[in-house]
Amino acid sequence: MAVSLLVCAMALLAMSEVRAEDCEDSVAESMRTELLQSTAVLAKYAHTHKGSPAGWREKATQSITPVFFFHVPKCGGTQFGASLLLFEGVCWNMTYQYRERLLAGDREALVPLPISGDEPWEETCNLVDLRSYGYLFADHSGIGSVYSRYVKGHGLTFLRQPEQRILSGYNDHFHSWKEQLDPPPSSELEYAKAVAGCAVKMLTRDGTSGFSPGTVLDTVCGDPAPATHYETTLAIERLIEGFPFVGIQEEWMQSICLFHAMFGGMCTAQEFGSANTGTGSSSANSTSGYDTSVLKGWTDEQDGKLYAEGLRLFQNSLQHFHVNAENCLSCMQEAGIK
Repeated sequence: MAVSLLVCAMALLAMSEVRAEDCEDSVAESMRTELLQSTAVLAKYAHTHKGSPAGWREKATQSITPVFFFHVPKCGGTQFGASLLLFEGVCWNMTYQYRERLLAGDREALVPLPISGDEPWEETCNLVDLRSYGYLFADHSGIGSVYSRYVKGHGLTFLRQPEQRILSGYNDHFHSWKEQLDPPPSSELEYAKAVAGCAVKMLTRDGTSGFSPGTVLDTVCGDPAPATHYETTLAIERLIEGFPFVGIQEEWMQSICLFHAMFGGMCTAQEFGSANTGTGSSSANSTSGYDTSVLKGWTDEQDGKLYAEGLRLFQNSLQHFHVNAENCLSCMQEAGIK
């Protein structure tokens, strides 16, 4: 209950400046009073939430299930998706073989292809099941029309600095390039403009990512219609109100520690290791960045706004849950990482 209060109040606090301006003075004052009271309760709760990973497990009261993993391409999702499936209480009857494949970062184990004959995770795990809409766990489908009914309040995601995410995709066989069977993009800039606003599009538009041969990269992310200002505003609102956990790819270690501070669970080496390996892949622990000069000064304006809000939510969560270098180090030590 306390953690639920925290998530709700954080969302209200994040939106209070905008909404208070649109209210009558008396309503705005009532809103501010209620928010202050909620903050006082949360501050008292957060004080008891300090300490080691063992303390996080003792205090964590928010259930992680049913899980909805919003997988923005090239944000470390293969690794985090496996972490979610391996998290205690999420899946049942997982075979040793599949556990080992997940630990090894096997993408086909994360999202089984229909032609493989593997059983979908929705059959054996407590996940938000959107298969009737063509959505499979950890794919890159758009959630525009299903957000309010199925996703809101269950979202878990990682975001990445937009230009770095784009260049990672470019170097990974032009990931999400809409017309993948046509000639490839002539430059990084052409590619960047085509996949700009990827996360905003995925949060506000419909479109399945597809996992049949020849369509695996044909996602809503590569929709050539640019993300609009309205869609960006809506995407930010959905991120605030519908996603209890927002991690940041560039802050991977602290993100994993925050994840455990919120939901409990044992800290494991797989979560901190780099499961995304290979040419052009977004290594979760990567500290080196791509040279953005190839974009000739162009930036992803819409995803940039969403990322800035995600970063703010992430930093606020670190503060509220008292995640710091000391207790994050304890989490890594529990995972056997020195």
